[in-house]
Amino acid sequence: MSETVIKADHATLGYEGKPVLRSLEFQVPAGSRVGILGPNGGGKTTLFRALTGEILPLSGHLHVEVTTATVAQ
Repeated sequence: MSETVIKADHATLGYEGKPVLRSLEFQVPAGSRVGILGPNGGGKTTLFRALTGEILPLSGHLHVEVTTATVAQ
């Protein structure tokens, strides 16, 4: 089994105490490539801001053991 490099454990993400994404549960194994798809306003940017450390979870935990980056469109 691969090492987990990103793990969300009941993570709620948002701004100024207002949730955008609630109760996230996922794991990303080492060596994986992940794409995020969703509608406008669905929370994609919020997730990436949390993965890069720009924002902290409102509750739960988000463990990121690697350097993450986003690619502008």
